[in-house]
Amino acid sequence: MKVLVVGCGLVGKELSRMLRGAGHVVVGTTTTPGKVSTLQDVCDEVVVLKGGDRDKVHAAAADVDAVVVLAGPAAAQAMTVEQRQRTYRSVLVDTAESVASIPGNPYIVMLSSLSVYGDAANHLDVIDESSPLTQSDDPSPAMFQEAERTYRATAAERLAILRSADIAGGEDPPVMDKLRMAHQVLGGSVPFHDEALFYRINVLDVARAVIHMLEGRHVGTFNMTHPEVPPALQPYFDTLCAMDGLPPLEYRNELHAPTKPVSVDALLATGFRLEHTEVERMPEEGSVAPPSALADVDRTGREIVTAALERIVSDLGLVEETGPDGAAALPLTGAGGPLDGKSIGAFRVFTRDDGVRVVYSVLAVDDFGMDTHQIYAFTPASGAVPHLFLDTAISPNTDGTFHFGLDLVPRVDLGVSLDYSEAVYGPVTEARTEALGRPGVMSVPSIGPLQWSIRSPWMVAAIVRPEDLRGLADVVDSYVDQWVELVQKGLPEAAVADATGVDLAARDARSRAAIFSPRTNPVWGFLDRLVGADSARAMVDLLSEQS
Repeated sequence: MKVLVVGCGLVGKELSRMLRGAGHVVVGTTTTPGKVSTLQDVCDEVVVLKGGDRDKVHAAAADVDAVVVLAGPAAAQAMTVEQRQRTYRSVLVDTAESVASIPGNPYIVMLSSLSVYGDAANHLDVIDESSPLTQSDDPSPAMFQEAERTYRATAAERLAILRSADIAGGEDPPVMDKLRMAHQVLGGSVPFHDEALFYRINVLDVARAVIHMLEGRHVGTFNMTHPEVPPALQPYFDTLCAMDGLPPLEYRNELHAPTKPVSVDALLATGFRLEHTEVERMPEEGSVAPPSALADVDRTGREIVTAALERIVSDLGLVEETGPDGAAALPLTGAGGPLDGKSIGAFRVFTRDDGVRVVYSVLAVDDFGMDTHQIYAFTPASGAVPHLFLDTAISPNTDGTFHFGLDLVPRVDLGVSLDYSEAVYGPVTEARTEALGRPGVMSVPSIGPLQWSIRSPWMVAAIVRPEDLRGLADVVDSYVDQWVELVQKGLPEAAVADATGVDLAARDARSRAAIFSPRTNPVWGFLDRLVGADSARAMVDLLSEQS
C-alpha cells in the first residue's frame, strides 16, 4: 500500500515509521524544509508543502492508495483566540479542500478532535458520535467541524474520521513541564475549560489506530480515547501545581470540552484495542513532582543576537546605562511559582549623546527550555532613519525550532515615500529574498495583517531549526550593516524629502505604542503575569522612551 501522510509531526513520524516497517510505501509532507532530513529516515519520499496548496498536494498523492491527514495547528499558535483565528482555517480547512479533491478517490483518514463537542453534549450521561456538536465560533471546534464537513461532502464513502483526545508521549513534554511553562510563559492563564475531563491518548496508540483504519478500510466517525473516565482538568492540574509549589492556574474557559464520559464503543467495535495509553489519575497523598524532562536549551539564537549587539555597540561607540547597583538597567525576576523572585532575564540599555539608543532584552528560563533575545535599536525621535529590530525565541512549544524576526522599522508611510523605501530597503532586498527562499526557512503563519501593518514589507519573520538559524547570520549582518551606515551617514537628500512635513516624533510615539501593544502581539499581554505588573510596565516604558 502507498500512503500519503499529510503532516509528519508528532503522530506523523510515528505512523510513517510503523507503516514503512510493515512494508508500505510512505510519502510524508512537512511545511518546514529543515525537517526533511529527519523525515527521510521514516519516509520513502518527503515533500515540502502547505496543505492548502492544492496542486502540490495532488502531485504528492499521485498513485497513492490512501491519504492520512494529521496536519494540525501548533500549540504555540493556539493559546489565544487571535492566534487560533490566524492559523486554524489554513491548517485544517484549506488542507481538507485540497485532500478531498485528490483525483483517483483514495481512502482518507482524518485526525479530528474531541473539541468538536465543546459543551454542547454535557447534558448527556455519555457522549458518543451522534451527540450534538458545539455551535461555538471559537476557531478550534469550528474549524475542526468545517474540515470534517469538507471531507464528508465528497469522500464520505471512503472516509474515517478519528476524533482524538489530547495526544501524549513521544517528543511531547510531560504534563508537569507543561504546567510549569503555563505559569512562567503564560503567566498562569490558560484557555482551557476547568471542568473538562482530561482525556489523553498515547501517540503510539494514535498511529496504531490509523493503521487499523487503513487495513480494515473502516468508514465513519470514531471517538478515539480510553474508555476509563479521567479526572477533570482543574482538580488534576491544580493538585500537580501544588506538588511543585505552584499556585492554581487561571482557566479562561475559551475552549469548552466534554465534562461527561466519552464513549469509544464505536472504535472498540471495529476490533481496535489500546496498548500504550495510561489514564491520568489523581496523585496519591505524599506524591512528589517529577523533575523537568526538557532537553538542554539551544543557544544559537543568543549567539546571533549578542554578536549583533556587540558589533552595534562597538561600531557606534555606545555606552551602557546601568541601574543603581551597576547591573542591568532593568533586571527581571519571575512572578509567582517556583521561579518567584529568581532572575529570569534583564533589559540592558546602550546610548550615545546624539540620541541613538539600543535596548537589548533577554528572557531565559532554562528549567522550561525558554530562551528569547531581542534588540530594539532606536534612532532619535525627530529623525527619519529607521529603527532596527532583531528577535530570536525558542521554547518547547516551538518544537525545537526558533522564531526569528528581523526588520528595519519605517519612520514614514512607505506607500507614498518611494525614495525613502529605495534608500532604506534597497540594499537589503536581495538578502531578504534569498533568505526566505532557503531550505529550512518557513514564514511564521501566526503574524496577522495588523502586525505586518506596523512593520515593513522587508521584515524577515521565519521559523527555523538551529542549523538553519546559523545560516541566517549573514542576513542579520546585511540589515545591521545597512542600519549602522544610515546612522553614521544619514539618509540621502531625496529620502529626507519624503519625510518633509511629517511630525516624526509624534508618528514614532504612535508606532511604538502599536508595536508594543497586545492588540498586535499577544505576548505583551502576558508579561505582567510572567514578571509582575510593575516590571511589565517598566519594560514597555524603556522601549517607548524617545530621545
